[in-house]
Amino acid sequence: MGYLVILRAFVAPVIAVMFLNSIPVHLFKRTFGETMPLTWVCSSFILYFSQFLMGSFFPGYYLLVALTLCGAGLIFLKKSKLDKFLSAGFLTFLTLSVIAFIFDFNRNLSDFDEFWHWGTMIKESLRLDRFYCVNESRLIIHKDYPPFLCMLELMWAKFAGIYREDVVTIALHLFCGSVLVLPIAEQIAEIKGRVGIFGTGKDKFADSTAGFSKKIIWIICIMIFSACALVAVYAPIIALDMPHITSTLLADTPLAIQFGYLLYLIYDGKIYKDRFTYVSFIAVCMSMVMTKQVGIAMLLVVLFSYFLTGFICYRTSFVDLAKNTVLSGAIACGVNVLWKAYVKMLNVSDIRSSAGGNGQFDLGKIDVGTYINVVTGKVGGLESETFHKLLRAFFLRRISGVRYLPVTFATGTIGTLILVWLIHRFFTKDFSREKAVSFSVTWILGTLGYVFMLSILFVFCFTPDEMEELRGYERYVDSFFVGGVLCLFLMLLVLFVKNTGLKLTIPLVIAATVVWAVIVTGNYIGNYKPFFMRNDNYSYYKKCAKDIIGKAEKDSAITLICNDSWYGYPQSIIYYYANENDILWGQDIYATDFSDPAARDAVNSQLEQSDYIYIMASNDQVDKYFSEISNEVAMTPGDLYRVSHGEKLFIEKVE
Repeated sequence: MGYLVILRAFVAPVIAVMFLNSIPVHLFKRTFGETMPLTWVCSSFILYFSQFLMGSFFPGYYLLVALTLCGAGLIFLKKSKLDKFLSAGFLTFLTLSVIAFIFDFNRNLSDFDEFWHWGTMIKESLRLDRFYCVNESRLIIHKDYPPFLCMLELMWAKFAGIYREDVVTIALHLFCGSVLVLPIAEQIAEIKGRVGIFGTGKDKFADSTAGFSKKIIWIICIMIFSACALVAVYAPIIALDMPHITSTLLADTPLAIQFGYLLYLIYDGKIYKDRFTYVSFIAVCMSMVMTKQVGIAMLLVVLFSYFLTGFICYRTSFVDLAKNTVLSGAIACGVNVLWKAYVKMLNVSDIRSSAGGNGQFDLGKIDVGTYINVVTGKVGGLESETFHKLLRAFFLRRISGVRYLPVTFATGTIGTLILVWLIHRFFTKDFSREKAVSFSVTWILGTLGYVFMLSILFVFCFTPDEMEELRGYERYVDSFFVGGVLCLFLMLLVLFVKNTGLKLTIPLVIAATVVWAVIVTGNYIGNYKPFFMRNDNYSYYKKCAKDIIGKAEKDSAITLICNDSWYGYPQSIIYYYANENDILWGQDIYATDFSDPAARDAVNSQLEQSDYIYIMASNDQVDKYFSEISNEVAMTPGDLYRVSHGEKLFIEKVE
């Protein structure tokens, strides 16, 4: 039975999403890979609006199930459209699904932010059947973060019938691959005349009269090309991934991929002629701003690029461009405003609220006069120090972890501009001077605007320790920079296939991919290792969480006693795995002086709110403290103790 559950968990969501995708394939008469980004976005937003309108995710989920059945029916009833469904993109999606399974199977969360909020968002949404921002949620930070990725992972978990860390990670990685690789696979297949398995292209391998063996050869070729394409486009992402977040649930990589995809749609040019591409453009704009708040800054860059490129490259009507630009921005910002209004209405309790405001990206904290004084040097202090440290970081702080790629944001921006003009030089016919000028202007102004946005965030919205360390700098910069690099790389890939007579044989493609991956990723080559081959470094803390779940009553409040010298990792892990209980932020015996009356009062106050104490670590101070306030003389690590409240705390070990 266990194997059947696992089989369903990994196969059922893939089949469901493929059936869902058959609806836009038949509705818009487009290929599988072209419509898949739209399917992902719409499916996620069905759950989003289900919660808004019905107060539950279940109506949206049942609607998705009904649409899945309708999509399956269309496949069997409309066999004339099978060439669009069973396209190169379909084979690519199957390939990506297999790769994601191999890479992510048995994956465990590993990043602090995954435990503290990105993973907990999904678990709390499943537990409550509500958004994770409601006051009943045990998420203690970033309740104001928009929920697109959570809805996407929630949908996948519901189709899987189980919540597993590897299952929801596969969902996120398949979404990234679908946005990044599938449309390009369809475009390259069309260039090569290989469109559908049943033969709508010029290639004899795809012709319906071709023999069975030739069809199998064609299918294998496409799947190998797909795997190589995935490695090729992820190589620059991994190379710039200093925080090691590519394989996590963090939003920064999906954000960069959506940004790059939107820019690619603009410079590919089809968006100005094709209504469906424009619809997909709006959908991904919506998902980008609902992935993370900095997506708003990227949206402004995308809209500026859309207007400028249409005007100078495609001579599109000024009125039409203005109308479409405003419409795209209004729809994307509209769903974000709805979310902000909802969060504000709830007056959610976020750990950052103690510093004033409501959430990390509360723009109410910004003061124009103070910012001007910081920039002009009229005031000192941490704000001024942070601003100047940030400016130095743009020029000096590396955003690439590869030893022989010492890229900073400034040098990376210059290098990107050089690459733009090299592409124009070698592919002048398809990448005109006007396109090169448009991209260059967009990139320069967009970079300046993004730098301005980051300076505001670090000066006003982040905590003092984040300001001092410029914590998260690489992630924020990479989200923007990687998006531009991906856009250019995708264009270069398509233009190379289109304009060269080189025959893309399997051995050549595999050899080129391996060489490219080794050169670009360098010392990050280990990132390609599947997770089932890696060690689980947090098994002890999972055991602690399992002990708590097994012994403590559900929904009870539990204080952790721990020796936490490692930035909250142990506490955050238990907080994530035992979220059915109210895990109070633990008492750190590494940092707490139990001889200090003020510290003892703080511990006493927290214990008054606790139903249990779980001992992760102990020492003489802890034993002395508990012997004074309770009947217990020694507190054994790995044990759970029940707290009874009265004139004196009564603590007894839970067997």
